[in-house]
Amino acid sequence: MIRPVRDDERAELAVAVSRTWGSSRIVSRGVVYEITDLPCLLAVDGERWLGVAAYRPAGGECELVLLEAFERGAGVGTALARRRRRTGTQFEQPAPLARHYE
Repeated sequence: MIRPVRDDERAELAVAVSRTWGSSRIVSRGVVYEITDLPCLLAVDGERWLGVAAYRPAGGECELVLLEAFERGAGVGTALARRRRRTGTQFEQPAPLARHYE
């Protein structure tokens, strides 16, 4: 399933992103963002986190700031990017995550 990150998961998200990137701060187009301050989508299988997409809505557009698949080669990143692109900046409902993740 792909769903928005809950507020109570943000500290854990910072740790997970830091494992790969060395920090929870991300630089995009010369601007530093704290991952916990951005809207994020989380791909999950039960309680297991599969990947995250962090984005920055601005002026009717949506910049993808971070796309991280914690499980590589299974299509998790592709599924997150497609979900974000299909729905723009509105993510009211969780969406099912197809096996092999699209």
